[in-house]
Amino acid sequence: MVKKILMFSVVCAAFSAGAANTSLAKVDGVTQATIHNNIKFVLPLSVTADSAEIKWTDTKSRSKSGNVVLSYGTGEGSTLERQVTTAEATSLKFTLKNLKAKTTYKIRLQVTQASGAHAPCADTTTITTLATTSTIQQLTNKKDIPLEVSGHSITLGSMVRHGDQLSFVDLKGQTLLSAIVSGNESTVVIPSSVKGIVFLTCRRNGNIVSNKKVTIIQ
Repeated sequence: MVKKILMFSVVCAAFSAGAANTSLAKVDGVTQATIHNNIKFVLPLSVTADSAEIKWTDTKSRSKSGNVVLSYGTGEGSTLERQVTTAEATSLKFTLKNLKAKTTYKIRLQVTQASGAHAPCADTTTITTLATTSTIQQLTNKKDIPLEVSGHSITLGSMVRHGDQLSFVDLKGQTLLSAIVSGNESTVVIPSSVKGIVFLTCRRNGNIVSNKKVTIIQ
């Protein structure tokens, strides 16, 4: 009976030693992987439909003297790069613009030293831009509201979206008005120079969405 107890104690001691070695190996692995990761994004990042404010911390203050680059992409194509200016790197923040609405981006901020004195510092995260403004959503949902001319203005309906081009062309083919629709617009004012029988056209990405003949009386 004494022999069995001694053997059991030896096995337990060996198992405990093995567990300790395994835990130590995991700690070393994590430490090795993050030893140069001295910059961190300030999460959550503030986003809009087409932009994001990028902020980060830098415990070693290497952003001020290093080369700072932000790489971003959706994972469906090539990655874009945005060079960070010295002023932006000093303030540890800048605005990333020209993003697509309702889109998830993978972003990576990296700081390198020209002299190679320090290993690169980097951090990664993901952001998702917001939908377009509520005004655009309302125009999209109101399917019973057409594009109409009322008095001295054009009433925008469901067929009109942010970025569409509106134009008035007279019977001679001369363009009298050309305007790009903004998201917060519900009407477009018709200039006093536009009068008589004209064609009102709405284009999206070069394609005609609507085309109608109207009479403008000023």
